[in-house]
Amino acid sequence: MSKNEDVQDLFSVLAEDNVDSMKQKTSGVVTKEQINEDGSTTTVTANEQKKYTAPEPGRQTYILFVGDKHSGKTTAQNYFLNPSKDDTPKPTVALEYTYGRRSSSNSSQKDIAHIWELGGGTKLAELIKVPMSLERFLNFHVVICVDLSKPAKCFDSLKTWMEIVNKRVEECMAQLERSRKGKKILQAIKTRIHSKYKSHQDASIVDPSPVPITIVCTKYDVFANEDPAKRKVLLSAIRYIAHVKGYSVYCTSRKHSALKQMFQKFMSYTCFNHPPTFNAAKRNQTDPSKPLVINASYDNLKKMVMPQGMAQNDNSSMVINKWKESIQASSIFPKDMYEEEMDDVLTYTNDSDNFKEEKIDAGRNEMDQKLAQYKREAERRARIEAESNREGRAAKKKEKKSKRSNRDRKSSNSSSNVSKQNDEGESKVSSNDNANEESAVRKK
Repeated sequence: MSKNEDVQDLFSVLAEDNVDSMKQKTSGVVTKEQINEDGSTTTVTANEQKKYTAPEPGRQTYILFVGDKHSGKTTAQNYFLNPSKDDTPKPTVALEYTYGRRSSSNSSQKDIAHIWELGGGTKLAELIKVPMSLERFLNFHVVICVDLSKPAKCFDSLKTWMEIVNKRVEECMAQLERSRKGKKILQAIKTRIHSKYKSHQDASIVDPSPVPITIVCTKYDVFANEDPAKRKVLLSAIRYIAHVKGYSVYCTSRKHSALKQMFQKFMSYTCFNHPPTFNAAKRNQTDPSKPLVINASYDNLKKMVMPQGMAQNDNSSMVINKWKESIQASSIFPKDMYEEEMDDVLTYTNDSDNFKEEKIDAGRNEMDQKLAQYKREAERRARIEAESNREGRAAKKKEKKSKRSNRDRKSSNSSSNVSKQNDEGESKVSSNDNANEESAVRKK
């Protein structure tokens, strides 16, 4: 619709409102406005009922990045928000928020993608309740980042974060079941899932997540140095989990621009439905010997390699456990027990509650207070010194200005005195000449 048509429609609405108001004044009809559950406003009169629906706001999408520490969550965000940024990001502290914004193609309003990143690993997992609320549940999306540079930990990390996210999803769904509005949201989610898997050949086995989840396998450039047979086992397991749970999978790397661009386009389509011509079927790479790029509902079990002793129609939980055994075998990526013990020690020692000492803690608190007081005093002295320096510079400027003005005044006075002296000298000379002429005339 053109701008002129929009203006004409606006004028017509205003004209109708004016006519209605004139009718009410003349007939004395009482009107009443009611706000419906869907946000629309209904105007009711004795003779007619008129309904006005407010314009829809821009698209609102909510994204949460989770994963272990240093798993590449911030870098994956930058592929989408700051593609040109290639420096090493700072570690994320607790729960950080940012957003992306894009002009909507259907309206003058802007679509907004609200993005949270959870730092601190599983220790702060409870914070996912902050972004994943009931109001955002329908348009929520979770990105689980898995660090491929640590292949021995990948599978356990993925399962841990899946359990954390699914626990919160179940809590939200249980709360939504208690209200009429919540039931409508759940029905909309079921309709969305049914439309995606109604004709899928694995519909009886796949258990799609109510909240869309994407697995991002980061640092593929490091993982590419591993043995191809080992890589194939791990990526096959991740591929199977993603398919039976209805997830998407994207391998990314800072050194592979093609992988970065694919993930960037996927996130742009997820958040802003841009580009509208995004075709998921043309952007899939299911070969586990290569970096995986698989969108939800594209894959199927017939194309997959199953672990030894498992069939395609077996229970998915049993197959996932079998994949775990295959990955952690001594010939693939066995667990590093020493590294796990060290992680447990660091987690234990970093928790100050395990080492409480009343006298030491009291002394530490006292020193912290003294340090804070010293900092405040130092800042106050620095502020006073800066103000005095500023006043001193202002006084010096004022003094220089006064000296310059005095100098200019003296120079102007001296020049005026010289001109007066010259005038007086010229007048004396002319008077002497006149006297000489008069004396010469007398002599004659």
